[in-house]
Amino acid sequence: PLVVNGYSLWDIINPPYDLDNLAHLYDQSSIHYAAINARVMNTVGLGFEFVETIKAKRRLEKAAGEPERLARVRKSIQDEKQKLEDIFENTNKEETFNETMIKIWQDVLTVGNGYLEIGRNNAGEIGYIGHIPAATVRIRRLRDGFVQIVNGKAVFFRNFQDLEMEDPVNGDPKPNEIIHFKMYSPNSTYYGIPAAVSAAAAIIGDKFAKEYNIDYFENKA
Repeated sequence: PLVVNGYSLWDIINPPYDLDNLAHLYDQSSIHYAAINARVMNTVGLGFEFVETIKAKRRLEKAAGEPERLARVRKSIQDEKQKLEDIFENTNKEETFNETMIKIWQDVLTVGNGYLEIGRNNAGEIGYIGHIPAATVRIRRLRDGFVQIVNGKAVFFRNFQDLEMEDPVNGDPKPNEIIHFKMYSPNSTYYGIPAAVSAAAAIIGDKFAKEYNIDYFENKA
């Protein structure tokens, strides 16, 4: 007889590797831990800035010979930057956008996947940006959304900018959306796979060696 479980009920794909085990590797190796933290802080950890597009640069060039017009163009561009910064910094009361991206990129480098949650207000505008722990998220077989499973409870998320997909799990008329970041691997078309997989045996072996040495010396050799 067919076994009905969450994976068949919600039509989700099983990751190629156990995500909980990959997440545990982060704490079990000091080298792995330090390497991930260094990579995170040297990418998203450095913050972000908005840079003028080619169109904006051309506007500045055309106004270069007219001081008043140049000042207006610069003020317009600065106002737009301020609006964007306000949007990114006011969509989460608990943490900044930079802190959110740090968590997401730690997930990407640890388990190969990172998920940015997008929530919209009644007007359909983005009102919330947050982090979802990657080890709890699964991808639907038809790539029409995501399902987060925590303590046996499931929550459905749409793909980013998909405002029509119905919630097959809880019937929520306006489920939040997800932007999926992943480390590409030819071994999986659904999930990303972290580089640490190739070194998993070395990481675990190092862990057991340390535990063996501690037991050895605790028993006075």
